[in-house]
Amino acid sequence: MKKILSIVSMVLFVSLFSASLLFAASIQEIKKRGEIIVLTGTSYPPFEYVATGGVYEGVDIELARAVAKKLGVKVQVVPLPFRTLIEALNSGKGDFIAASLSITDERKAVVDFTVPYVDNKLFIFCSCLHVELNPRFNLAFATLIFSSQLFNS
Repeated sequence: MKKILSIVSMVLFVSLFSASLLFAASIQEIKKRGEIIVLTGTSYPPFEYVATGGVYEGVDIELARAVAKKLGVKVQVVPLPFRTLIEALNSGKGDFIAASLSITDERKAVVDFTVPYVDNKLFIFCSCLHVELNPRFNLAFATLIFSSQLFNS
């Protein structure tokens, strides 16, 4: 796991710093300040969450810590409601976003992204043979898996 995190952090580091992607402040400003301010949500484990004792943990948090370590600065995690992250970045409340933020055309119009480091697939598991789905949900992106015996007892 540490080796994978190391590789992912290097990809993220190169992506972030080669084009200053997702950064509100310059690298020089961050180093001068001695701290990098990371905006994140905290309700999407294993990527970002609040662990025992109120400590922020998760893959995205570890990546932020790896970036801070490479820069030789401390990391300050600023938890925010997910829907406010881009607005907060663009208003200067942080240096970058470390969150499970899917890349969309709408978001690309207002922020830059690193190279994707997770290919997230959505699966819906149903333990029945017939399911009525609410038509307001767009499930074109989801894989539906049906099983009449999901768990054997």
